[in-house]
Amino acid sequence: MAGVGVLFVPVLVLVGLTMDGGSRASAEADDTPHGAEPELVLQLGHSVHVARVAWSPDAKTLASAGWDGTVKLWDGATGTLLRTLSNHSEVIWSLAWSLEGAVLASGSGDRRISQWAASTGALMRTLTHKESEVSAVAWSGDGRTLAAGGKDGTLSFWDAPSGTRVRTVASADPVWAVAWSRDGQTLAVGGTGGDVALWSAAGRRVRVFPSDRGEVSALAWRADGRRLAVADVGGNVAIRDVTRGTRVRTLDGSDRIWSVAWSPKGPMLVSGALDGTVTVWNSETGAAVHTLKGQQDAIGAVAWSPDGRLLASGAKPSDGAAR
Repeated sequence: MAGVGVLFVPVLVLVGLTMDGGSRASAEADDTPHGAEPELVLQLGHSVHVARVAWSPDAKTLASAGWDGTVKLWDGATGTLLRTLSNHSEVIWSLAWSLEGAVLASGSGDRRISQWAASTGALMRTLTHKESEVSAVAWSGDGRTLAAGGKDGTLSFWDAPSGTRVRTVASADPVWAVAWSRDGQTLAVGGTGGDVALWSAAGRRVRVFPSDRGEVSALAWRADGRRLAVADVGGNVAIRDVTRGTRVRTLDGSDRIWSVAWSPKGPMLVSGALDGTVTVWNSETGAAVHTLKGQQDAIGAVAWSPDGRLLASGAKPSDGAAR
C-alpha cells in the first residue's frame, strides 16, 4: 500500500487509505495494510466532546453528536456541514441510522429519543424514555423496531413508525451498548455488569455471554453476523463466536475503549480509546495493523464508512474543542 488519502471534516478525523498513491481503496485491500501511516487532520466542530459518530448506509452523510446536545450532519465527500439538528437539552449518547438511511435516531441524557428525517433534517417524532437517560439506541434490520438502553438497566422496544413502546424488559445493570445483527433477528446488549445478553426480535433473551474482564463499553457485529466484538473498560476487545458462544480472540488495547466498529469488507476492526489512540486491528490474527495517534484526548467514537474507504473518529481535545 503506497499511500493514504485524507478527507478534511470539521469536527471529526477522517482517514482514507489508498493504494498506489492514487485511487482510494478500503483498508483491507490486501487484508493487512502496510506502508505509510495515515495522516490525521484535526479541525473544529462541536463545542464540546463528540460522543458518537455514525455513517449513513450510502456513505454520503456522516452524523455526529456531542455533549452540546446537537446532531450535526456532514457531507461525507467534502466534509461540508449540511445542517445542525437541535431537540435535546443534555448530552447525546447514541446515534443510529435506519437500515435504508431514511431516518436517524438520537438518544440523550434528557430521557428522550429523537427521530429525524435524513433528507431534510426535520424532527419527525420525539419518544420519551421516562425511566432514565437513554445511553444507547439501535434499529432492527426491517426499520420498524428501535431498541433503546437506559442507564437504569431498562431495555425498551419501540414501534418506530407509530412511536409506540411495545415492550420493556429489565436488565440487572445499566446498559451502555446495544447492537442489532445485520439480519435484525438478534440484539446484543451490554453494560456495567460485564455480561452480554442476546435478545430475539420478539424480546426474549436467548443467550448470555458471561463477563470476560469487566464493564462492557461498546459492541459491534461483523457484517456476516457470526462474530461480535465486545469492548471493555480494561482496554480489551473480545471477539465472540456467536453460534458457539466462545471467545475466539482478545485484542489488547492501550486504555479504556469507548467505541468499536467492523470494516464492512473483511476482518478489520477499529477501536477508539481513552488515551486518544485509534487502532485498526486484524481480527483474525489479533495484530494491530495501524495505530493512529493524532488526537490527544479520549476518543469517544469511531465509525467505518459502509463502503470501507474511510474511518471517522470524534474526541474532546485538551483545549476543549471537539475534533
